Amino acid sequence: MNSAQWNHECVAFPAPGNYDVDLTRSYVGFRVRNHMVSRVRGQFRSFRGTLTVADDPAASGLVLEIDTASIDTGDARRDERLRSPGFLDVDRYPTMPYRSHRVLPVFAWAPDGLDSWHVEGEFVRRGVSRPVDFEVRFEGGLIDPNGTTRIGFTARAEFVRDDSEISWNHALDIDDVMLDRNAIVELEVEAVRRPSRAIAGARRRWWPTPS
Repeated sequence: MNSAQWNHECVAFPAPGNYDVDLTRSYVGFRVRNHMVSRVRGQFRSFRGTLTVADDPAASGLVLEIDTASIDTGDARRDERLRSPGFLDVDRYPTMPYRSHRVLPVFAWAPDGLDSWHVEGEFVRRGVSRPVDFEVRFEGGLIDPNGTTRIGFTARAEFVRDDSEISWNHALDIDDVMLDRNAIVELEVEAVRRPSRAIAGARRRWWPTPS
């Protein structure tokens, strides 16, 4: 494809609008230290999300829904244990939603001038809401040959597991795995701009109704 057909935008913040996460070009992964020596790494292969970019960047937001059964650590036996009631309990909790609540700029973070942001929000894991904050870096945007606006960003969050919420070590002791209490979640996302009127319905559909 001729590079002249692509319009690469050198911008510090994406154009306002509503964006769908492109599953084929995005990644939701995690890593947890094992025995305080190595790391167990994995990813979720099925997810969807919407990103709202507001005229006021602080009013922007992210909604993400992860299909828990799509977990993949490269070991089929371990993945089955991770899907079990002792860990993700995918039959009872087939999805793990995330919703942001506040976006704050982080100044002078990147020498190339691209913005980074502190995004506060919460994951619902096994029916329990837990605060998880992401450090987000906007990687740039372009208009593809079809006239579609695409943007990219990376994000990283760290949270401490709660023994009352997920029995990490109990779920994996068959493999002699002892996992650290800290887990790191990493996102690499490409999103496609779309009409904004569908965003409200998407949020209502993906976020669980309070009991």
